[in-house]
Amino acid sequence: MSTRDVILSSDPVSYWPLDDPASSAVVRDERALRSGTVPATGVQLAAVPFGTKQFPLFDGEIDSLIRIPHHERYSHTTKNALTIA
Repeated sequence: MSTRDVILSSDPVSYWPLDDPASSAVVRDERALRSGTVPATGVQLAAVPFGTKQFPLFDGEIDSLIRIPHHERYSHTTKNALTIA
């Protein structure tokens, strides 16, 4: 069973594997709730080799982050718990 399968079998609200192509302006949510947007600077998608995959590089400067649009299901008050990994 792959890591992806294990994560999706736990029925998360969202799942961003962060393996999007370098040219992408968004990171896809495999659960199709909210895709994240990639800033013009601070984050490079597909920059770090990890086996056969490529993952983002966050340069550590201010705003080196991926923005996820608000949704009430990301609030701890919805289920009285919130886990981000």
